[in-house]
Amino acid sequence: MKLSARILLVPVVRRLPVYGKLAWRVIRDPRVRRRHKAVMAAGAGYVLSPVDLLPGFIPVLGQMDDIAVMLLSLRATLRLAPPDVAAQHLAAVGLTWAQIDSDLAALAQAGGLIAAGAARIAGWVAAGAGRMGMRAAVGAGRWVGRAVRRGRLRWRR
Repeated sequence: MKLSARILLVPVVRRLPVYGKLAWRVIRDPRVRRRHKAVMAAGAGYVLSPVDLLPGFIPVLGQMDDIAVMLLSLRATLRLAPPDVAAQHLAAVGLTWAQIDSDLAALAQAGGLIAAGAARIAGWVAAGAGRMGMRAAVGAGRWVGRAVRRGRLRWRR
């Protein structure tokens, strides 16, 4: 079976509501320090900011980087929180550290697959443009040659 970005991303997208619940629980928990919550707030700020590494109007990739930043900031906040608090919140929403790490790995792998596909398409487009340019140059050369032979075009010296 051929691995595709869609196969990798479906489980991640299905878990997004659970990640939202986890983030909400962590934000509301007084046992997590404010400076640790600021890490998650910075991730949310990146997502809401109009300036992105990959703008949101780029299909799939524009959303994938936002999801990755949110997961990274959520994971960092949980790692900074007391271990028992993090474990309690993860258990309450039914997630594990391994699931968060595998979702981040899936996002990275899907991004690589999409980038490789885009590079392949760009290569096809560039090759087609090169062939079109070569045909245009050959056609122009033939036209100039005929015009010179027929006396319609003269070379100035």
